[in-house]
Amino acid sequence: MPLRAGSVKIWNLDLGACVDTVRATGELKCITTLHDGRLAVGTGGGKVLIIDPTTYSVVRTIDVFGGSTCRYAVVLHNGHLATAGENNEIKIWNIGVGSEALVHKLTGHTGSVWRLAVMEDSRLASCSSDG
Repeated sequence: MPLRAGSVKIWNLDLGACVDTVRATGELKCITTLHDGRLAVGTGGGKVLIIDPTTYSVVRTIDVFGGSTCRYAVVLHNGHLATAGENNEIKIWNIGVGSEALVHKLTGHTGSVWRLAVMEDSRLASCSSDG
């Protein structure tokens, strides 16, 4: 079965109009803004696409879950990216310009992790379908 194409729309809220579209292969599941203005988009194929905010092009693809769906991504206080997925894991990434490094792999959930929330005191909350 071929992968469906997804897109990221860039909206001008003053005009109430779409001003640009970034197309990508596969289902797009989540989006967040990195501290430097780049966009991080999670895919159904377990990847995070890094999109340049000036050219609206994908400048890097990071394989965060090896084929498992990346369900959610948030930016932490220190600029790291937290990703959550169907494989029950949360991964914390240091996303630099031109490189990325896995900082922590958080395990303990027994079901897909659906959402993450950054708390004011640098803690991370997660919810899942642990049952």
